Amino acid sequence: MATSSKGGFQTLPVTFSSETRSSHTLIFKEHNVREKDDLKPPSKTLFVVNVPPYCTEECLKRVFGDCGKVVKVWIQKTPSAAARPDAGTTTFFPNASPVTGFMVAYVVFLKENSVKRALALSVTEPRVLFPEGSPAASVGLAKWCNEYKSRFVNTEALQKEVDVFMAAYDKRHST
Repeated sequence: MATSSKGGFQTLPVTFSSETRSSHTLIFKEHNVREKDDLKPPSKTLFVVNVPPYCTEECLKRVFGDCGKVVKVWIQKTPSAAARPDAGTTTFFPNASPVTGFMVAYVVFLKENSVKRALALSVTEPRVLFPEGSPAASVGLAKWCNEYKSRFVNTEALQKEVDVFMAAYDKRHST
């Protein structure tokens, strides 16, 4: 079912779980840009669009894992040549806002031939994002409850993070 379409993109149907009858289509091709990035080497990276909001890095590793070892998955709101910044991000003071809604992803393989295998995929049944035994995504009421609970800050953890930051700041600026 992974078929060629316009612009060198391939399609791959996926379902949320094994009980789901309807499928969603991931659209992907080999990552190829003018600006090179060592974190997303073109010959080892797939560019995936139409990634649903409930799809995680682990889901994409499972879906493309039989093509070769997946080293890293970058999930972003929009395409970019550079990798998503993670440096300097803390629990309470993130540098980037969380990605919501439909996304794009970059699946980085260990070997170059893994991308070729992914582009040559021929599947008759949709791939399952959350198979039996894997932790399922938080959706619906459970997701809303988790989002509500996450609004409450753990004051002890916050104080510890602020203390560590201030100690590092004082150390840098004391000389």
